[in-house]
Amino acid sequence: MEIGYQEIAPDLLKQIRGNAWNIESMEGHGAEGRSLIYLGSEIVGELDHDHKKGQKIYDYFEDNIGAYWFKSRALLSDGSIVSMERYLFGREYRSMQKKKRKVNKLLC
Repeated sequence: MEIGYQEIAPDLLKQIRGNAWNIESMEGHGAEGRSLIYLGSEIVGELDHDHKKGQKIYDYFEDNIGAYWFKSRALLSDGSIVSMERYLFGREYRSMQKKKRKVNKLLC
């Protein structure tokens, strides 16, 4: 799901904040497979407490039954927006997981 950046409406943010679950925990909440609608984003602080590195973004979503979800991204100092996985690991975490599974299959 590729999204840009659109500032979330303040009144909607009030409603969602504190009621949104991390999107990575959808499976644990029995919500995997639900469709999501992007509601907007907010900048929540500096990356690693250093404004020179960039800022952290929360993206907010609503699923098809009305539950709220969020995920984190990084707004880098060059203006590009990347996933937190790419910011932290230098590449997408999911691709690292696939590689790990492939290696585990070979070892079994």
